[in-house]
Amino acid sequence: MAKQSSIQKNLNRIKIVSKFEKRRKNLKKKIMQKDLTIEDRFKLQSKLNDLPRDSSRGRVRNRCRLQEDAVVFIENLVFLELNCES
Repeated sequence: MAKQSSIQKNLNRIKIVSKFEKRRKNLKKKIMQKDLTIEDRFKLQSKLNDLPRDSSRGRVRNRCRLQEDAVVFIENLVFLELNCES
C-alpha cells in the first residue's frame, strides 16, 4: 500500500495535466512548425517552460487500482483478480 500523500500528489498531477493539456499541445504544435523563425520558436519554448512542471503527462505515475502501488502496476483486470486472491 502506498502512502496517502504520494497518492494525493499523483491525483493532483492528473488534475493539472488535464487542465493544461490543450495549452501544452497547442504550444508544441506551434513549436514544430518549420516556417517559424528561430526567435519565434524560442519565444514559444519559453512559454512552454513557464507552464507548471507537473502539467507534463510524463510526471503522472501509473498505479495499481486496488493496492495503489506503483511497483506492482497491473493494467489488466484478470491479473488484478489473480493478484488479490493470493
